[in-house]
Amino acid sequence: MKHFFLLLSVIVFSTITSAAQDTKVLFVGNSLTFWSNMPNTFEDICNDLGNPTEVSVHAPGGTGLVDHVSNPELYNLFRQGGWDYVVIQPGTGESGGPQYGGTPIDTSLGRIHQLLDSIYRYSPCAQVMFYEISNGVTGDEQANIDQYNASMEVIRNNISTFAGETNLSMAPVGEAFKSSWNNNPSLMLWGSFYDVHPNSKGAYLIACVFYASIFQKNSFGSSVVTSYLNLEEAQYFQQLADSVVLTDKSVWGLDKIHITNFRFEQNSDSEYQFVNFSQSYDSLKWDFGDGSISYEENPVHIFDASAGIYDVVLNTWKEGCLISKTMEAVVTSIPPVEKSEPLTVYPIPCENTLFIKGKQAKSYAVYTPTGQLIMRGKGKHIEVSTLKKGVYHLWLSDDKQTYRTSFVKE
Repeated sequence: MKHFFLLLSVIVFSTITSAAQDTKVLFVGNSLTFWSNMPNTFEDICNDLGNPTEVSVHAPGGTGLVDHVSNPELYNLFRQGGWDYVVIQPGTGESGGPQYGGTPIDTSLGRIHQLLDSIYRYSPCAQVMFYEISNGVTGDEQANIDQYNASMEVIRNNISTFAGETNLSMAPVGEAFKSSWNNNPSLMLWGSFYDVHPNSKGAYLIACVFYASIFQKNSFGSSVVTSYLNLEEAQYFQQLADSVVLTDKSVWGLDKIHITNFRFEQNSDSEYQFVNFSQSYDSLKWDFGDGSISYEENPVHIFDASAGIYDVVLNTWKEGCLISKTMEAVVTSIPPVEKSEPLTVYPIPCENTLFIKGKQAKSYAVYTPTGQLIMRGKGKHIEVSTLKKGVYHLWLSDDKQTYRTSFVKE
């Protein structure tokens, strides 16, 4: 079968910059990157979904890695530093590679490493991903679709090679286009047949793919709608992007991206279960905002100082790079703390079995000093032989109130 590869014409250079926000993203590419206002749409989706983002773009039309490695304007952007994410879009000849008469893979990799050296010099914690472009289409007959799929297999393999050889990730834009085109050839994502540039619908799909790839979250739910696109169509593209990107992140190397995230469940007025959803990190630290910290993966914490709102911060590190996530925990009341003379526990220190003397408790709970729940049960004795030596908090509850004390494991 005869294959083809659509080439870009030289287009005007475009740069997009917004006010400083939390996450700084730099797109490096050509007209495929900035076409149909994609970077602004991406930024709008990020901000709409609660991820404040600043986007900058270096995308001279008709260029590729061969041009970027010698462009002083790009290196000036690198020198600004502070980039959280850098997206590299190889040119069409570099994405298609030698199979389509383009650049040899090793040559492109050499240029990629040259760019990475400069990126990491000024932004040592930047996370870099490759933009897998979509080829254009020549028609909607089965032969055209087969031809398109063959070219996309080549592009995917080449971009996967770039990501694999550099231990980085890729945003599967081309895979999302391929999925849409194979399922519904009547839905045009390009300006026309034989045009590799995305139309407004294609650009919206690209923006959703980048949101899901960078933030590892669903783009579905965004209220951002661009021209020539209604809400129903926008939701279709959101769900398509999320499905392609997030169903198996490891396929695209996205599991290598350092992300800090967590959620929590409120067990009682003052007790919270924290669940860590971070990925690709070396170490972590929780700060509960009340003077307590924890190094546990999924701690239970009791806020026993006073009712109020606490800023809970999860810090994770990867190769010395820190990413923090903050959420508010609302503590409505503090359980009563009461010790009744008839209620005692013994022996202290205890080696094997801790006994409860006096008032019968309905249940008990044992916590570490940092608030991690390690044991629950009922009865008048507690087996502690498997616990490590140290001080533990003991909560005993009946139908009306909670009693709190401590014991020492020997």
